[in-house]
Amino acid sequence: MNKANIFFLNVLLIIFSLTAGYYFGKQGYEVEIKGKEVSIDIQNKTPNFDLTADFSVFWETWENINQKHINKPLDTSELVWGATKGLVEAVNDPYTIFLNPQENVSNDEILRGEYEGIGAELILKDEIVTIVSPFDSSPAKKAGLRPEDKILAVNDETTFGLSLFEVVEKIKGPRGSQVKLTISRKDREPFEVSIARDKIELKTVSYEEKSDQIVYIRISRFGEKTNVEWDNAVTGLISEYPKAKSVILDLRGNPGGFLGSAVHVASEFISRGVVVKEEFSDGTNNDINTDHEAKLLGKRLIILLDKGSASASEILAGALKERAKGVLVGTVTFGKGTVQEPVDYKDGSGLNLTVGKWLTPEGYWVHEKGLNPDYIVELSDKDIEENNDLQLEKALELAQ
Repeated sequence: MNKANIFFLNVLLIIFSLTAGYYFGKQGYEVEIKGKEVSIDIQNKTPNFDLTADFSVFWETWENINQKHINKPLDTSELVWGATKGLVEAVNDPYTIFLNPQENVSNDEILRGEYEGIGAELILKDEIVTIVSPFDSSPAKKAGLRPEDKILAVNDETTFGLSLFEVVEKIKGPRGSQVKLTISRKDREPFEVSIARDKIELKTVSYEEKSDQIVYIRISRFGEKTNVEWDNAVTGLISEYPKAKSVILDLRGNPGGFLGSAVHVASEFISRGVVVKEEFSDGTNNDINTDHEAKLLGKRLIILLDKGSASASEILAGALKERAKGVLVGTVTFGKGTVQEPVDYKDGSGLNLTVGKWLTPEGYWVHEKGLNPDYIVELSDKDIEENNDLQLEKALELAQ
């Protein structure tokens, strides 16, 4: 989604949450500390929708910490961001995240694929920071990190109780510097991995010929440059491999990204009509259709998937299976079927807000279930270590 096209919320919510979260319209409040007295001028005291909430605990707490805490005067911006973060965490949705200004800038850098770190998509799952997928050719990938690895500590400092972006900031660092991660992996004792950070510059689309009639296209994620890279790749492969009758589309380890890019790629194989359906919290529905004329229509299509294929990858694979007779090969996907709306606030902070869910053209919701391949092909630890790609071999067999 392009932030320029996103509805801009002009009311910043603040709360204090001990056992529950409360909404509060914040826009424009002033705090002046004089000795032990705190004077607060609150504007927009009520939100512009029906809501009943008792804020007495919040304001009593606000008054107590500002008047009595040993470190007063406190940074009220930090208090507001912390309170807002508590509100969002009380929603209990790992995809709805509040970002302070520093975290919001960091998030934009990651979406652009321009930052220094290890190169992995992370999520807070069951209160533990978990790898969705390492990026292609990234330090994380080279170090052997895998989808569903859990990060227990960074440089021997526990990640327990930290937010996703607090952990991300600990992992990021100057190119060439080392970071040590303590990893928990299914059926293994926790182990440590030392990784040299690098500059992450993600090329999201690549392609090559596998035979005279088979082309292989890899999409590592859906970022800001994916549409342009995809268009260039399609132009190139049509020119270079005009005899190709089959396309293998590799979405393994693709953690998602911009929904619009998934729609753009799907449009290359679907003549017209629905690519993905959306259902929003206000009860409205929306069908997102193809966005351009298909150039690869009629190709035999094999899609490679694994548990690191998430969100926009699942949107694309689901649409191609139902609308373009795509055959799915690999393992069950991650299972993220919700839609997030990014919101920027005036102070530089932001919110990634879950506003609805997406479904395949035929109405299947992948959330917490994933897509089931037509051909299940598992890779053992030995296969991975020896680069024995049985999934690609199966795709090549089907593409003949």
